[in-house]
Amino acid sequence: MRRTCFDGDRKASPFEAEADRIDACETKRIRWCGHCKALQPEYEKAAKALEGIAKVAAVDCDAHGTLAQQHGVQGFPTIKMFSVDAKGKQQVSDYNGGRTADALVDFVLSTLKKQAKAKLGKGSSSGKGGSSSGGGFYPASSDVVTLSDENFEEQVVQDEDVWFVEFFAPWCGHCKALKSDWMAAARQLKDKVKVGAVDCTGPGQAVCQKYGVQGFPTLKLFNKGAKSTPIDYQGARDQASIAEFALQFWVDTSGPPEVRELTDHQVFVDHCLGTGGKAKVSKCFVAFLPDILDTGASGRNEYIKVLQDAAAKYKSRSYAFFWTAAGMQSKLQAAVEVGGYGYPAFIAYAPKQNMFATHKGSVSADGLDPFFELPSGFVEVKGALPVLETVAAWDGKDGELPEDEFDLDELLRED
Repeated sequence: MRRTCFDGDRKASPFEAEADRIDACETKRIRWCGHCKALQPEYEKAAKALEGIAKVAAVDCDAHGTLAQQHGVQGFPTIKMFSVDAKGKQQVSDYNGGRTADALVDFVLSTLKKQAKAKLGKGSSSGKGGSSSGGGFYPASSDVVTLSDENFEEQVVQDEDVWFVEFFAPWCGHCKALKSDWMAAARQLKDKVKVGAVDCTGPGQAVCQKYGVQGFPTLKLFNKGAKSTPIDYQGARDQASIAEFALQFWVDTSGPPEVRELTDHQVFVDHCLGTGGKAKVSKCFVAFLPDILDTGASGRNEYIKVLQDAAAKYKSRSYAFFWTAAGMQSKLQAAVEVGGYGYPAFIAYAPKQNMFATHKGSVSADGLDPFFELPSGFVEVKGALPVLETVAAWDGKDGELPEDEFDLDELLRED
């Protein structure tokens, strides 16, 4: 394959005519540019390696300023790949990868492979859940979801949750430096803000182009209801700053957390215990409320309101709030030593450590707040936490006294 340079004597670029019918990679450069001169030997190596596979060309933007302007060239060198999709429509992909022959060849071949599979109707290998890309830049075991051109619309745009997305290049030194902090922030934001990453040099090029990504890493927050206008993150690139920004946004825009009644074990698993050794939250607060006959519906609702207010106040923390009526979860009560001092009783449970702490002060909102703020005095649960019983949910009504099983008049007559 030959490398073609277009000089100032040309009235029209033969490249554009070629690109309408064949795959081609073009660099737009100017002769005085130091980066262009540094790229030249690697670009020529790539051209030789791709001979018979794709045409490689170069445009002198000093001589062809109009052509450069038509393609939105703003810096040098700019590398673009022109190809034809399955429907015969020309596609233009910006190259943002490494400036080596190997990286250039990999980019061209991966793009052609993807387009060839599209013509077979198979698409690429990345699916809904996000498969590895960029050479597995983020491991599958992390909480960072790998996004691509294929799954971005469904995963992010159509999703009702808030997403925080990194647009990166695997060769980028700043991206490599951010990697551990991005994964740590994803763990901290779990179940509140979803965290993803798009490889702009691999299967995420179209998405990166759509959202105007020009440097790496670029971090954007996609809010529910406003996915078309993401918010650019301009803060520090450490875990604490990233998580604080996303959490504060989530707190300001999300509704109050739900306070759940413990009607079965699955409720506790889904929102506290988690599965596979991965707890959903760091602390689970459980209120054991008096029997409905002791408080009536209004009294019970007052206690639940205290929990709801606490859940709203501390919703940026890794907390979950639950309640159950006295005696309804007797095995759990025994495991956390509740019942000996009456009701209501409040405990904090740490699922990862299998430890609990008991509130011993006032059960008013003011008395409980320090316990929610910083629970202390944790002790280990003796043995494994028991499986919770399945019970009927409270119907929201006052309780009813059980009917007498004897006739009072008959009892008096016997006396």
